[in-house]
Amino acid sequence: MQKKYKPFLLSPAAKDYIWGGTRLREEYNKNIDITPLAETWECSTHPDGPSVVRSGAFAGMKLGDVLRVHPEFIGTHPRITEEGGLPVLIKFIDAARDLSVQVHPSDAYARVHEHGQLGKTEMWYVLEAAPGASLVYGFRQDLSREQLAAALADGTVEKYLQKVEIHRGDVFLIEAGTVHAIGAGAMIVEIQESSNLTYRMYDYNRLGKDGKPRELHIQKALDVVDLRKKPLPEPRKRVSEQHEGYRVELLEQCKYFRTERIRLATKTTDRTGMGEREASVDMTGIAVDNSAAANTREEAPRWTAAAPQGISVTFSTDASSFAVLLCVDGSGTLRGEDLSLSFQKGDCIFVPADSIRLALRGQCELLKVTC
Repeated sequence: MQKKYKPFLLSPAAKDYIWGGTRLREEYNKNIDITPLAETWECSTHPDGPSVVRSGAFAGMKLGDVLRVHPEFIGTHPRITEEGGLPVLIKFIDAARDLSVQVHPSDAYARVHEHGQLGKTEMWYVLEAAPGASLVYGFRQDLSREQLAAALADGTVEKYLQKVEIHRGDVFLIEAGTVHAIGAGAMIVEIQESSNLTYRMYDYNRLGKDGKPRELHIQKALDVVDLRKKPLPEPRKRVSEQHEGYRVELLEQCKYFRTERIRLATKTTDRTGMGEREASVDMTGIAVDNSAAANTREEAPRWTAAAPQGISVTFSTDASSFAVLLCVDGSGTLRGEDLSLSFQKGDCIFVPADSIRLALRGQCELLKVTC
């Protein structure tokens, strides 16, 4: 019989960028002693910030090293990076201050001008937003290269930036070439190509930790930026499956990744007196619909108690792709043959392709990412 593979918890790499805050440590259980704590790279094989396995047979090893030995964990569908790593990177972002106005290159540009690296398309899932918090999402109008260059030179570029107020649960797809910036007061999950290429265009004339202005990358930014007016995302009905005790929603799908939200045991558990109940969910995902990308003003439930008894959702991955489970609220357990993983808000679980049969229990909200 073909061997099935077991999931494991990951420990993140951390970044202390000047705009970061303290909420990842205070609210997302990140016991990392750096200040500010701006980003945690939860699932990463990128050399600038590799994740480390923290449970199971590979505990203490870098995730990339594990996958080079076991490429079958990635699956048959995702493209593997030249280093043998994952094509995606998943991170938490705590923006206590505004991030720089920036743009990312496409794969084609990066391949030629950045020594074969990947470009960067990404999506944002808004976890928390302070009242009035916003982000930059493209330009308000069509521009010429000359107009943009002049505005960057004289510091007036903000008049062209399209600012969008954000709310908890919003989703944005930031395609390569889109000018963008996360604003102060936002807590975000970012799912992106495995790339650390950022061309900083404008940084509010602030100084870095060394007391000097941070480096800008104007010429490269002008080479790759989309100068057209950016249409706002249209609210659309999300594709979802509602079951007794849990719900699965497709948040975003592009050629690089697919992201779903799983809400398990939302507020209610077993009221029948019959004990544990079991349901099944296909981790290869729900039906695809091009109208899936959406922003809604739906208020998500919040959990503070330990994972309750009740619904048990069973699943496994097939051989086509790994899955990453990121707990963004609540807590729970993941169990299978000779396996019991407890997780809480902030934890990240890597589920290899062709996994053992697993049972997910708890009261939690998870993001599930596949390729």
